[in-house]
Amino acid sequence: MKIYFAKIDGLGTAENPFRTTVSRHITRPNSWVDIDCRADFTSANGRIMSIVFDPTSQEHADILNDPDIIYLPLENSTGAILGMTDTVNQISTENRAIIISYLESQHVPFGDIQGTDMIKSALRRVVKRYLLRQILNGYDFDEGFDTLVVDIPTAKRQSIAAILQGRGFDVSGITGTMTIRQAITSLLGQSVICLNTGVFE
Repeated sequence: MKIYFAKIDGLGTAENPFRTTVSRHITRPNSWVDIDCRADFTSANGRIMSIVFDPTSQEHADILNDPDIIYLPLENSTGAILGMTDTVNQISTENRAIIISYLESQHVPFGDIQGTDMIKSALRRVVKRYLLRQILNGYDFDEGFDTLVVDIPTAKRQSIAAILQGRGFDVSGITGTMTIRQAITSLLGQSVICLNTGVFE
């Protein structure tokens, strides 16, 4: 099993539906499961997490050469693929660095995921964080994860709060002395974001 974050092909019509770009390279039926990381299913913006069962070496090589697809190397130091019940600290140091670098480039913090967490738990939180980025309608917190909430420009901070409240989030616990990383982590502790993540159970 290999996991990819893929951009989306298609126009969202019956003739040309939205689909993972993994489908460019794998056409065998029932070969993968998709978890849609879009908050707006009418748009091609966002990513789909595609969990592929036993891709061939050629399929994996083709996917690695596709700039629209990112591979999450959930592999140990010998190159063996880890399972959902393995723990984050079993991922090799090099591969953990690759994964964290990619996620933070997408403004998805990794900070509260611990080495003792099972991979399925970590992936559930990653998917929720992707959704939160979509919910914020393109606000990318370009100030950086370690910036204090109070240091976000006032108009931007108020706009973000309004978007979150409109989606049902309780922002009353977010304080100015929190870092952006801490604020996102706090928000994701709420049950507002409901996902079908049964594949991780």
